[in-house]
Amino acid sequence: MQSFFKSDKYLEELVARFLDSSFYRIAFPEKKYILSRVQNKDLQIKGIDVAVINTENKSVTYIDEKCAAHYINSDLKTFAFEITGTGGNPGWLIKDNMLTDYYLLIWVHADENKYPMVDRGPTQYYEKVQIDEIDYITCCLIEKERIINYLAEKGLDTTSLFEQAKMMREKKSPDDQKNGYKFTYSYQKYKEGPVNILIPKEELQVLATIETDKTDKTNKQACYYYKVAAPYSEYIDLQTELPQN
Repeated sequence: MQSFFKSDKYLEELVARFLDSSFYRIAFPEKKYILSRVQNKDLQIKGIDVAVINTENKSVTYIDEKCAAHYINSDLKTFAFEITGTGGNPGWLIKDNMLTDYYLLIWVHADENKYPMVDRGPTQYYEKVQIDEIDYITCCLIEKERIINYLAEKGLDTTSLFEQAKMMREKKSPDDQKNGYKFTYSYQKYKEGPVNILIPKEELQVLATIETDKTDKTNKQACYYYKVAAPYSEYIDLQTELPQN
C-alpha cells in the first residue's frame, strides 16, 4: 500500500497557483469578489481551500478544490467522490462537519510533448510536471448540495452511500455497481483505503452548467464549467485575511 501525500501536496500547490492566476480571475472578478486562500489546517480539513467574499452583500462561499492528480493527460471520463476514508469513517462527500459550499473539480492537461496522452488509467506525471508545463485545466465548480441531491434522486442518499461503502469494506470488494454507478474500494493501492463513487464527467458538466434561480437569494454563486488556458503571466498569491465573524 502507498501514501501519495507528498506528491499530491506538491501538485495541489502547483494547481492552486495556476487557478489563482487564471480560473478565479474569470469566475470571480476582482471588482465584486475578494478571494482568500485558506492556510489554516483545521479549516482545510473541514473542506475549505478558498473563501470567496462577495463585497456587495458580505457573504462568504467556501470552495474545496479536488484535483484528479494521478490522471494528468489521461482521458478520464469520471471523477471520484470519497464515501469513506481511513478506518471506514465517512469521507469528504458525506461527512457531517464539513463546511464546503462548492467543489472545484479539476482535470489537468500538460504539455503533450513532454507528457504523452494516454487513453485511460493513471499516469506518473504528477511527480514531475511544472507550472509552466500546464497547458490548460478543465474544471467544474459545483454546489455540494446539488451533487448530494442529484445522487439522492438516483436512490443514493448519504445513508445508502455509506452502507454501500461499508458492505464493500466488509467483503473486500475492489469494485461494485449500484443504481448505475461504479464504486471502488482501493484498499490494496492506497494506505487510506478509500471507497469512492465514480460520477461521469458528462453528468458533472451538466450539473455545473445548470442555471440557478436568480430570485433565490440562498444561491451564493452560479455554477461553472470552464476550460481555462494557461495565462503565461505573473502568478499571484491570494493571502487576503478572512472577515471576522
